[in-house]
Amino acid sequence: MNNDIITIAKYDFIAFARIALRELDGTHMSDDRYIELLTSRLMEVADGSTRRLLINLPPRHLKTQLGSVCFAAWILAHNPDTKIMVVTYSQELAHKIARSIRSILQAEWFKKVFVTRVAKGHAQVHNFATSVGGEVYAASIDGSLTGFGADVIIVDDPHNLTDAGFADRLEKTIERFHSIVVQRLNNRRKGRILVIGHRVHEDDLSADLMQSGRWEHLALPIVATKKQTYKTEYGSGGVEKVSFCVLTPMTLKTLSDCAKSWSIRLSNSCISKTPMHSLSRR
Repeated sequence: MNNDIITIAKYDFIAFARIALRELDGTHMSDDRYIELLTSRLMEVADGSTRRLLINLPPRHLKTQLGSVCFAAWILAHNPDTKIMVVTYSQELAHKIARSIRSILQAEWFKKVFVTRVAKGHAQVHNFATSVGGEVYAASIDGSLTGFGADVIIVDDPHNLTDAGFADRLEKTIERFHSIVVQRLNNRRKGRILVIGHRVHEDDLSADLMQSGRWEHLALPIVATKKQTYKTEYGSGGVEKVSFCVLTPMTLKTLSDCAKSWSIRLSNSCISKTPMHSLSRR
């Protein structure tokens, strides 16, 4: 791998993610404009200028790869003493995310650029540390979340899609988020929380956070109905978007079929309805 390209990855998150995902599992990121917007918002959380961020976007748009795996690895690359908690609806997914983060930190290309190292003798599937006291702890939202303090909390898909038709499941997740997850911050004022996922119901956690008025919100829906311009770290341009605030309940099959059929392509001037498989994994 070209050393100049690896060096750029030290300062540019998109370059970092491109290398990390390609080396991790062969994923090739597209050049779609939504990635610029998404990563710019993630960097605002990384540098602390945004401390509460909610991102909604459809499945198969690199949500977990960028918002959980690469984002956590980037933070540890630059601040190896950071304690990060990753929470999701599934213990299996939580373990997969933690394993992927650790794999990036142990990759040869990563070691050429960053000084962060995984501590020896402390590398469980869901919980590992860096040599200078940083840590990653991953668990399901229904799992054991106490006993670990975090500087950064990443909540990736708090709801299972199948929770959409069960009000009690939605309410339980919302209650655990507020009563347990948020309480894991080491510093409530300086600590950062990212919630990233698709919408599953009009009364899900995303709706609850939006109603509070205390969260920055970025919505990247499947189909856009109006034009809006965003400023990003990589410049500004017209972006087609539609609010996710009004959403009727969707079943797993409905959302899955929709996600596979259509996608928003962010551009300066138009909406392009593109098959999902041609985005993000070209």
